Amino acid sequence: MEVMRRMGLRKDYAPFVVILFCSSIAAYLRGMDFLGTFLLTLGFVLFSLSVERSLVILDGGEYRLSARKRGSVYEVRVLRDGSPLWSGKVLDYVEVGELALDARSDGVTVVFREKEVGKLP
Repeated sequence: MEVMRRMGLRKDYAPFVVILFCSSIAAYLRGMDFLGTFLLTLGFVLFSLSVERSLVILDGGEYRLSARKRGSVYEVRVLRDGSPLWSGKVLDYVEVGELALDARSDGVTVVFREKEVGKLP
């Protein structure tokens, strides 16, 4: 079993980021500096929002877990071999097949086959 932390772009934001960056370059080339600066800033903001950190567990298949904190609740997404396995809110403790997710004060702890493998970013 191998556990890794990965950082990547969410695929649903990628086309918008590319369009904003290309539009800002076109605006700069046409002499519209204010519009170009606005589009470039908007592109960087969307780019920073699209970066997603995830925990990857390799053991006969790939489990990719990512979490977002919404107030006191964590929204967790679990993918197995690229397809969605489970998505939902973790208030306290949730079991998803071989995985168990435990919400603690410092984050969500991931337990795989009764062994603690890490915390979700």
